[in-house]
Amino acid sequence: MLSRVRIITLLLLCFLILPFSARAQIASSATLTSPFTENFPEITTSLKAFNGQGQFVHNLGLGDITILENNRSIGITLLDEQHPGTQFVVALSLERSFGIRDSGGISRYDLITQTFTEWATTQPESASDDLSLVSADGYEAAHLDNADAWLNSLEAYQVDPRTAEPSLDALARAIDIAADPTPRAGMGRSVLFLTPPMSRSNVGTLNSLISRAQQEEIAINIWLVGSPAYFTTEFAEKLAETAAKTGGQFFTYSGVENFPEIDAYLEPLRHIYNLAYQSKIAESGGHQLAAKIEKGNLQITSEPQNFDLEVLPPNPIFISPPQQIVRADRREFSETVSEAEPDYTPKNQEIEILIEFPDGFPRPLVRTSLYVDGQLAAENSAAPFERFTWDLDTYLTSSEHLLQVEAVDALGLSNVTIETPVQVTVQQTPQNIVVSLARNGPLIAGVIAVLAGSILLLVLIIGGRIRPRAFGKHNGNGTTRKARKEAASDPVTQPVQVHPSEPSKNRFSNWVNRFSWPQRRETPEAPAYLEPLNGHTDDPSNRIPLIGNEITIGCDPTKATIAMDDNSIAALHARLRCSESGSFSIQDEGSLAGTWVNYEPAAPEGTKLRHGDIIHVGRVGLYILYSDAHRIPKLKIINLET
Repeated sequence: MLSRVRIITLLLLCFLILPFSARAQIASSATLTSPFTENFPEITTSLKAFNGQGQFVHNLGLGDITILENNRSIGITLLDEQHPGTQFVVALSLERSFGIRDSGGISRYDLITQTFTEWATTQPESASDDLSLVSADGYEAAHLDNADAWLNSLEAYQVDPRTAEPSLDALARAIDIAADPTPRAGMGRSVLFLTPPMSRSNVGTLNSLISRAQQEEIAINIWLVGSPAYFTTEFAEKLAETAAKTGGQFFTYSGVENFPEIDAYLEPLRHIYNLAYQSKIAESGGHQLAAKIEKGNLQITSEPQNFDLEVLPPNPIFISPPQQIVRADRREFSETVSEAEPDYTPKNQEIEILIEFPDGFPRPLVRTSLYVDGQLAAENSAAPFERFTWDLDTYLTSSEHLLQVEAVDALGLSNVTIETPVQVTVQQTPQNIVVSLARNGPLIAGVIAVLAGSILLLVLIIGGRIRPRAFGKHNGNGTTRKARKEAASDPVTQPVQVHPSEPSKNRFSNWVNRFSWPQRRETPEAPAYLEPLNGHTDDPSNRIPLIGNEITIGCDPTKATIAMDDNSIAALHARLRCSESGSFSIQDEGSLAGTWVNYEPAAPEGTKLRHGDIIHVGRVGLYILYSDAHRIPKLKIINLET
């Protein structure tokens, strides 16, 4: 009879347990962590994938995972399976049902601790789990880094289950510890809650704990210890629901069942995939990210992760663009005569830019383009993208041009700079007039000869030295034979003898004076001159006239009005300015050797110059001499004897 009762009891237990085991089965699933976008356009995230048995899916390859970014499929570029471990908390809520002993005198609590001891002693030294233990009466050992230390804390916890009071506070505290920051990124979070049956008043508390565990992605596994009669109560069903909704398992223990393998709870949570992909997001706003896994018969799509991202186009910026480019003909005179076209330099100009990303995400560029007056002048389709060579050969006359740069990044986003004006000045070579005369010598000589002959002929005609003959006459005196015979017999037409007066000796000069001949242009005298310090003489050929309101001194003819060939003189060394009153001042243009007046450095705002002041431009010494006598100081004789 006793054997029959035991068989019926076992069948009843199996009937009661099977429903909860079915609830413990979970569908295959995948979970993505929030994406890490600091290295955009590369986005990294972590993935956990579980099969229908709740086991972690190992050995996935790059081709097995596809990223769904805003529903657009993108292949991954990096996949790395890691084993960071899990953050595991055992929560004990004991009561007298844990103290019930079997026929061998061993209590249920002793059997449970024996199971924990076997598990702890089999953990490898290389295990990377974070372990904790809490109880309803306030005992706590948190964040232990090895199983031996955790087992010692369990053995140190001395309690009589028959006098203990159960409480869901142990589960709440376990969830808090499991939600603490993990020692390693990607660690799983799990709680094993051991509890006796409780009243239905605790059902509401379980609802709030479920929400907290889901928010922190904590799997709650539950062992309900008690009589089988309590395994179908509302509280028991709520416990089973708690385990199912948080990804854990529910187990009922009445004293005869075999305990589940604890590692079966932890092993799926100890692994994670780190993956990366190149994002195609090209606009700011909210976005979605999901992962699709296809391997054999396994097909899983994770729930999408929502995230916000600000993406802005690149911003190109000119680096010190030239305000003016001066092109000059550097040829010798003999070369200018023989060549057809001038050889202007520089032939090109380097343009540098800086490209910044206002959204804070530097990324590859695919193209940068330089536009001059709206036309493409240069383009870079490979690094370096920050430098252009502007061809100047086509610019033969002075003009202003507008420069713009466009930058296009790997996402297809582009931006252009504002228009930057650049003045291109083409200096005509001083020998151009001479060159023109040399090149067209024969033609010019012919024109001059014809013009001179015409003037001479005109002068002779007007002076009466040449009398042009009327056209259409038949003899030398301008009358026909018949006309002369008629005129001889006609008294009216007889010629009258007239004695011409003596021609004036100044007849030709008086005629010449009737013309307004061009007068020679007189070059105005310069208001001042520069004379070499070592050649202070009255020889005007040594003097350099100062004509104009602003005169520059340097060694580069393209930058200086007065070019001096000396190693101590900079390309643009000093600047002379003439005031409205006619006095000059000089200032240095940041040269290395400096500019000196009477052996004192020239003032930054300019030093006013007087007649006879000594100027040093680098090592070159000069006098300044004014032409205006009023500016030449008069000699004063002071009698020192009085």
